[in-house]
Amino acid sequence: MQFLLPAIQKLNKKYSISLDIVGEGPLLNDLIYLCEELNIVTEVKFLGVKSPTWLAKNTSDYSALVAPFCVSSNGDRDTGPVVLKEAMASGIPVLTTELMGAKEIVNDSVGFKCEPSSIGGLERILTEFCDLSPYERYAKGLNAKKLVTKKFDANSQAKKLSNWIQTV
Repeated sequence: MQFLLPAIQKLNKKYSISLDIVGEGPLLNDLIYLCEELNIVTEVKFLGVKSPTWLAKNTSDYSALVAPFCVSSNGDRDTGPVVLKEAMASGIPVLTTELMGAKEIVNDSVGFKCEPSSIGGLERILTEFCDLSPYERYAKGLNAKKLVTKKFDANSQAKKLSNWIQTV
């Protein structure tokens, strides 16, 4: 988020971008402070922890999921591919970084990717998304739902796991 928030601040001169952040963690107060420093407190809402039921019910109401995965200074990594698949299953496009499994899950038909830890990269993919027509956004969401249903359903994942186990 520390890379996404400055990107939003830079782009808000041209686009009306709002961001809802779901969850809490050790960086919450730092992110709130960063929003204040960047003067984007009206554009960013911190929703706190939400239940899986809330997420399932509300995800499809959003324009996109933005998941700016990165590696922290201590080497910790986001474990984000599941959240990407969940958003895609809800029929919304995803904007993310080329970290871990995200680069295998997200393609140009379902969203946008950029390099991790890059304010400029996030600016670029946010601009590309904002410049899409409503129909193009809808089409990316529809493609996302089709892709995750086809490639990442429980049966196909179980078959892949079974094949991996059999080769060991």
